[in-house]
Amino acid sequence: MRRLCRTAVFPMLSKIVLRDPDEGCWYVYEQPVQVVTTTCLGEVEATLQAVEDLVETQGWFAAGFVSYEAAAGFDAKLATHSPDALLPLVCFALFDKRTQLQSLGNSADLAAQDSGGIHESQINWHLTDSPGSYEARVELIKQRIAAGETYQVNLTTQLQGEGQVNFDTFRRIARDAPYGAYIEADTFNIVSASPELFFQCNRDTVICEPMKGTAPRGFSTSQDQHQAQWLQHSAKNRAENLMITDMVRNDLGRVAHPGSVETKNLFAVNAYPTVWQMTSTVTAQTPLGVTDLFRALFPGASITGAPKRASMAFINQFETTARAVYTGAIGMLAPGRSARFSIAIRTAWSDKQRHTSFYGAGCGIVWDSDAAAELAELQLKTQVLATESSSFRLIETMRATPDGVFLLDGHLTRLQSSADYFGFACDLRLIKAELSALQVMETVKVRLTLARDGRFDIEVAGIPSQPLPQPIMLTPESVNTQQPWLYHKTTCREVYETASSQVPVECEAVLVNNEGFVTESVIANIVYQLDGQLFTPPVDDGLLPGILRSAEVAAGKVLERSLHVSQVDEVERWFLLNTLRGWREASLR
Repeated sequence: MRRLCRTAVFPMLSKIVLRDPDEGCWYVYEQPVQVVTTTCLGEVEATLQAVEDLVETQGWFAAGFVSYEAAAGFDAKLATHSPDALLPLVCFALFDKRTQLQSLGNSADLAAQDSGGIHESQINWHLTDSPGSYEARVELIKQRIAAGETYQVNLTTQLQGEGQVNFDTFRRIARDAPYGAYIEADTFNIVSASPELFFQCNRDTVICEPMKGTAPRGFSTSQDQHQAQWLQHSAKNRAENLMITDMVRNDLGRVAHPGSVETKNLFAVNAYPTVWQMTSTVTAQTPLGVTDLFRALFPGASITGAPKRASMAFINQFETTARAVYTGAIGMLAPGRSARFSIAIRTAWSDKQRHTSFYGAGCGIVWDSDAAAELAELQLKTQVLATESSSFRLIETMRATPDGVFLLDGHLTRLQSSADYFGFACDLRLIKAELSALQVMETVKVRLTLARDGRFDIEVAGIPSQPLPQPIMLTPESVNTQQPWLYHKTTCREVYETASSQVPVECEAVLVNNEGFVTESVIANIVYQLDGQLFTPPVDDGLLPGILRSAEVAAGKVLERSLHVSQVDEVERWFLLNTLRGWREASLR
């Protein structure tokens, strides 16, 4: 084992897990043969070069991180806070082998080893800066931009909480992240759900994907597409993205073969669990190695601002704490001049000795930034901490007769829409072929479930009888419309199970949203009659876009209209409808 700086606290890295988005798998690195680390700015380049040399000469793999404050070790003119004494500036473990996992779902053995089997603790995160303080600093930066001293500054702040992130946290929030990473050491853990590529190199080819521009995900398909289109055409976000992309082009130009720098997929908009992000791609050809690329590119332009030196000086002035691994780089090197590093955003780390965890978040501040809007975006980026990246499935429940599946095309369209929303593989042609080939002698229930990897199951069962009219009852507790499970049919049924528990067993529960509007029953859409006209609540009130409901609305038989709980006494008739049982008359209790 090797450490270059005599004053360094030597960390013992026991396990590293990294996502390989090209191969669609995870690599687990365990039992390092050597660790190379430093806490000294003067040894940053030498430490990284030592790692690179060992990879090429020994044929080993290296995995680890470079902290944001290492920037001054590559360029003394880049201002940063004093390094956080709890984390090294550069820290890599070297391995003679690695293990490939297709999924984290079958890695219970890894989770059991994590931190002696300690499960994730509940961390009460809080901002270390007050909202007012953050907004005030946004205004101060805007004054500097107006004075022509810089163009953009990525201002960040830190969340802190008592507790420890670990492998449970990693599997919960990062299992779907393109550049998910987990690093476990004796004194710290790091969990990263980063969506952003810093750089990837394969021999002479280098790829960077600067990310700048954010919008929250919608919850229904229509809301979500509206958000994506807004971001795609946002002049402010496109201008910020272009500014950062140009910085990356210029940085790469310092090490690239003349004329080889190219920009591709400018302003591409991609979906992640809680946000849409705008990303551009820059490629170049260079004979130089990883250490040279860090010297030219680090820190990433998207998390500093433009121009880099001026922006980092303001970051140093206006941010109150060191960033540590946050906005640094996490990744791996492999023999043959192969490397991949993410920018460590959506990243939390824990000091095991103090049982304290940290998470950074920030926004790019430009001349026309609105302080309140920037704070809202910052808070949006913290939602990943509460994201449950669970192994749910998509569902379609259908009615089949000897003549085929009722409204099959509608079910398939909804299934594809939800698969696109959640990032599921979906071979619609194969699914349709199997459903079309079903042969039944009577009317039956068909239940299709689709897993994230595209595997699906089809089950056939009888249709249970139900009373007519069906007793229904409004639930006393409201549901929050800001959750995707209401708009997509999935195995995440907790909200419906909770609703059912609030009413008598003979009643079908009818949900009410947080604004007091009736939405749907636990298994069917609602239709109600007023003044002789049939209405159904609109999808944006927080309900599943039922297939039969959509067909009746398209045919003009039913109109969309919200129904407040204060109006239910005016309803003349109630109906429940879905494709399995069709129309059912209901009676409100």
